[in-house]
Parts: sequence; structure tokens; C-alpha cells
Amino acid sequence: MLQAKDRGNKRFQSKQYRAAVREYGAAILALPAAEMEKSEEAFLRGTLHCNRAAAWLQLAAATRSDAATSAAAAALEDCLADCTASLAALEHAGAQGVAPVWRKALFRRALAHEQLGAPSPAVEDLVRVVGAQAAASEHPSDDAMSALHRILGAGPLPADAALGRVVEVLVAVLSRGLNGPEVEHAGGALPGAAGAPAPATGATATATPGANLVSSEHKLQAYSLLTVILTARNGARSAPMRAFIASKGPGVAHTHLHSMEGDWMADAKRGTLRLVDALVRMPTVRAAVAALDLSPHGLHAATSEGVHGAGCTH
Repeated sequence: MLQAKDRGNKRFQSKQYRAAVREYGAAILALPAAEMEKSEEAFLRGTLHCNRAAAWLQLAAATRSDAATSAAAAALEDCLADCTASLAALEHAGAQGVAPVWRKALFRRALAHEQLGAPSPAVEDLVRVVGAQAAASEHPSDDAMSALHRILGAGPLPADAALGRVVEVLVAVLSRGLNGPEVEHAGGALPGAAGAPAPATGATATATPGANLVSSEHKLQAYSLLTVILTARNGARSAPMRAFIASKGPGVAHTHLHSMEGDWMADAKRGTLRLVDALVRMPTVRAAVAALDLSPHGLHAATSEGVHGAGCTH
């Protein structure tokens, strides 16, 4: 079984994807029946299905032409099946939410859904990936963030309930490295988290220097998506806006406007700070900021007088 797995890996590395599919399949068949598996065998089954899903994705890409559309679609459907089987096996092994292979299976399933023209389940899987990373205090995957930005940016937007979960995860990504009651536990209960902590009140949040802060690219992607979502669903009672308020999004946005930690100059040049300012100016968000007893605009508020605004000494 392990020899077949190794052969599959070598075939994949040599871009012999159909041969890799066969080798991974042989390794899967050599495993005990799923209901008889021990946790380590279930983990191996999950890994093999995930590896074969990667090969199916590559086969779909290689056959994605007008003459082979049906072959590409069939490969994508096989990818979906393998990813779902991988996730089930990894859950049986107790590895859901923490193992890198679990996240790979979700990400590959999201790509297959996207390519099959099903954006909503793709977004759901991507939110689980980024949410699990946020719950583990890890930097989000560049690939997952880019895919989420690409799919939601292309529209149409999913249902409000799904968008609410997207908003919670984006706020959790943006809150990396921020300290203070207004942003503590920002994002609420995320995939992989034990539960939603109780909210706190108190002094204004601050930013912690260093690698823990959200990257400039992820910040731009997250605020771009939040602007799109909350502009489209800007009612105070909409699920996305309620999620933004409940997950302490206003405190996070306010802190980013005030803080000069991170690559704030790049944020200004790329237009990220203008997005944050526009977000904070939304009536419902402005009211939430006022309830926190914070100034509705920070030092970086984008105004006609410059990035920092009048009276700024920076």
C-alpha cells in the first residue's frame, strides 16, 4: 500500500497524472474496510484520497478545451468525490480542522466547485479553511484568500447566512495582532474554535508590532470583500451586517485607521485605508463605533486633505 502511494507521488511529480490516479487508487484498495480502520489507517486513507483529488484537478486542467469539456467535468466530479471521502476519513481519524491535509482537501474541493460553476459551496469550503487557520492563530493561506476574493468578487453573492460566516472569518483575519477589548476574540466562534467567548468592553485596542499582524495583501483583500458585502447588504438587520457588528468588526476597522503598525504606507498607497474609511462611514457601522465611545474616524482617514487628514502630525 505504501509502495503504491510512493509510486503515485512519483507519477504526480512527473506530471503523469492519470498514472498517479491509478497508483493512489491501488493504495486505497489495499487498505482495510473503512469501518474496520484504526485512526492511523483512516488518516492514510484521507491522505490518499486528497492526493488523488489533486491528480484529478490536474487532469481537468489538462483536458479543459472545447473538445474535452465533458472529460474535464468528469475529472472535477471525481475530485469532489475524493475530497469528500478524504474529509470523512480524516474526521474518523480525529484530524479535522488541524491537519494540513484536511485543509488541502477542503481547498481542492472548493476549486472543483468553482470550476464546475458552483460558487456557493466553494465559498463555504474556503471559509472553513480560512476559519480553521484563524482559530489556530495562523496566517491565512494566500491561495485560499485569493480564491475567496476571486469568487466573491465575480458575484453573484451567496445567501445572507453564508455571507455572515464570510464576514466573521474576514474580521478574524483582520484582527491578527490587535490587542484590546474592542477586538478581543474578534470573529466570534470560528471553524475549529471551542466556542464563542463572551464580549468585553474597555480601553481602545492597539496593534502589536511584528509578524502577527495581518499582511498588507490580506488586509486589502479582506476589506475589499467586506466593502462589497456590506454595501450590498447594508441594512442593520441583514445577517452580514449583524455578523460584522457582533464579531467586533467596527473596533477592528477603527483600530486599523488609528494604528501605524504594519505596512501602513503600502496600505495607503494601495487604497486599503480608503476602503476602511468608507466602511466606518456606513451609518450602521458609525453607530457601532459611537457605541464603543471611539472617534468615528482615525488618523489614517482618507480625506481631500491627504491620507491622514487635517491636523495629523505624522
